[in-house]
Amino acid sequence: IGTIYYTEKEYDSSLLYLEPLFNNKDNESLRLDAAEHLRVIYAQMGNIEKLNECVHYIALQNESVAENKALISKLEDLFKTYLNQKQEKEAGAKRKLAVKKTLDVVVPIAVALALAILVMAKLRSKKLLRQQQEEADRSIEAERQAHRMEQAAMSGRLKRKNEEVRELKDQIKKMDDLAAKTEVAASFDDEPICRLIMDRVNEGQFKSKIDYIIYKDSALDKQQLLDLRLAVDRHFGQFTIRLKKTYPELTNSDLDYCCLYLLGLTDADIAALMQRTYNTVFERNHKMRKIFGSENPLPITLMGMAKDSLFI
Repeated sequence: IGTIYYTEKEYDSSLLYLEPLFNNKDNESLRLDAAEHLRVIYAQMGNIEKLNECVHYIALQNESVAENKALISKLEDLFKTYLNQKQEKEAGAKRKLAVKKTLDVVVPIAVALALAILVMAKLRSKKLLRQQQEEADRSIEAERQAHRMEQAAMSGRLKRKNEEVRELKDQIKKMDDLAAKTEVAASFDDEPICRLIMDRVNEGQFKSKIDYIIYKDSALDKQQLLDLRLAVDRHFGQFTIRLKKTYPELTNSDLDYCCLYLLGLTDADIAALMQRTYNTVFERNHKMRKIFGSENPLPITLMGMAKDSLFI
């Protein structure tokens, strides 16, 4: 088996059978045959150490036998070289013949195909030019339509912004007029609406684990929330307006929550007063702290901004 793999030049597979024979010292005849093959394999693989080992062993054997084996090996190599060269020449001749046959068939077909393509190209040139012109016209029209739509969208956004500005100005004016007509308390905590809210908180002793519906009688209505916002703006320099301007992502509902937090209320208190679940208030608290970029409790953060006259 090792010799078969050796003949087929499958040297890696041949080594698996020849090396055990060479290492078997009980049969010198087989060992010598294996050494002859291994010498050639190791020479091909560049394994000098193993090659020297085989050569040394062969030299120690009968000199005439070694010479005969070496001669046979050389003759086999020469014969294999001859066969390989013969096969390569035959393969080259076959390739040349195949190329010639291919050219004899392909060249006329290629010439005919090229002529056909040239004729068709001339016939279709006008049609292609017309199609290209139509596509260009459609593309230009699509760009014009997109531009008109973009302008209309920009105009709509600008109109909405102007309406928001007018509404904000109207709201400021209304608040200013109402504040001018309302008697200002000595402090924010002394405002009637603030005292009313704190009385409800102290009386209700609101708990986070109790359903907010239980506290519906303590809920604040829209007018009371508006009164609270006006009280905040009177005592803290239009604080809610400045807050909305600085943080436009805050909703009107968020501003109501901010006013309640200025009173130092807990999430449980606000859940009862606003008739919202505790989890809803807790999540809104987290949302606003993220908007303000502060990890401090909201009452502390908001009071600091409310008292800061430079906050805009």
